[in-house]
Amino acid sequence: MFLENRKLFFLLVFIALNTNMCASKEHVPVFMWATKTTFHQGPALHRISEESFKHKLSEKLESNPLIVVFAERTLSPEDFAHHDTKGITPFENLHDFLKTSSVDYLPYVQNPIGATKELGKEVTEVPLASLLHNSEVPNGEVLIVDLNDAKDNEPRIQMLKRHDSAIADIFSELLQKNDNIIAVYTSHHKSWLVPDVVKHRNVRSLLQSQNETAENSETQEASPAELTKGDEGLIGDNKNLLLYVSSTPLISHDNGKTFSAVPLEVTNCEKKDNVITFQLSGKDVNLNFEIILQSDGYWVLKNVSSSSESYTFPEITAPIGFSYHCFNVSFKAGSEILILPGLQIEPFSTEEDHPNFNDAYDCVGFTSIPIWTGIFVTVIMLLILTFGITFMMDIKTMDKFDDAKGKTITINASE
Repeated sequence: MFLENRKLFFLLVFIALNTNMCASKEHVPVFMWATKTTFHQGPALHRISEESFKHKLSEKLESNPLIVVFAERTLSPEDFAHHDTKGITPFENLHDFLKTSSVDYLPYVQNPIGATKELGKEVTEVPLASLLHNSEVPNGEVLIVDLNDAKDNEPRIQMLKRHDSAIADIFSELLQKNDNIIAVYTSHHKSWLVPDVVKHRNVRSLLQSQNETAENSETQEASPAELTKGDEGLIGDNKNLLLYVSSTPLISHDNGKTFSAVPLEVTNCEKKDNVITFQLSGKDVNLNFEIILQSDGYWVLKNVSSSSESYTFPEITAPIGFSYHCFNVSFKAGSEILILPGLQIEPFSTEEDHPNFNDAYDCVGFTSIPIWTGIFVTVIMLLILTFGITFMMDIKTMDKFDDAKGKTITINASE
């Protein structure tokens, strides 16, 4: 009996340890913005450990800012990309911070709330309900606002919209008392929204069939190709070009310290031979674009210029029959930077109606730094293993031995 109880005890300890290890490895998204601190964008899809995130925040503490953390119970990167049936994101207020604050988005961070608590600052934790009923915000160097107040039968997207509005109100109130704030929007755990993710990816990549049934069209969200020029997205000429951005384009000034929103529209889209030209026009902005349909089966954006100067930009190319998609694309000209958020673009070689994008050719590279590191370490290990096996194969055993019953070897030594 004692032996069975001891086995059960060790089994429970093993399960608990493994549960804690799995929880500690859970990565959640982090959306940060600051009023006086500048963030530097990190690589997309990069996983950040708890210690690295703690170090990242520690570097920003020299000016003694107030750190306020808005903590959801669950959150995933898919939540930030989600839109309702009208194409509206649940985080409209968070998007507005792109225009007024320095913003950083980290999709995979390990235990960011725990890292914030270990900064050596005075931590105050309050539920959202108490702040909504009490106008006084408690004092402290680190303020953690618990957003775990989901209501019965409340859709998740509606809850996120409600939290987004509450975050904006609380942040505005904090600004009246302290103009040096670092705000963090994150969660304790990641959410699992597999059905929503699949539906959202179908919409964002515009892969719906033109012959969808009426039932599917009622449940699917509006695609960017169905947007008009008055909507938040941007659409180009359907015959030669489709172009979409997820939110209003921005122009940065003073080396990225301030941003201003610039609504743009596609004009003068023309195709001549294998070259498609078009313009992005808006207030004080008139950019000329040139897309070349190459004979090797690829299309490439070759030239972006205004009436006064040319812009530099990352390589934009994809196979013909594919669209190009990137989270943010920046066009730089001197100290001015034009940012097209969530850009998706595709030219067409034939002048036919193209209501949907084709499959997306994403800007995320395949051979990232972690992949190269893994390849390098693997090669080193293979070399060591090869040398080791080679040396072991060169070891030879003796094939001649002395006969114990025979005459011993006698060596005569001369004086």
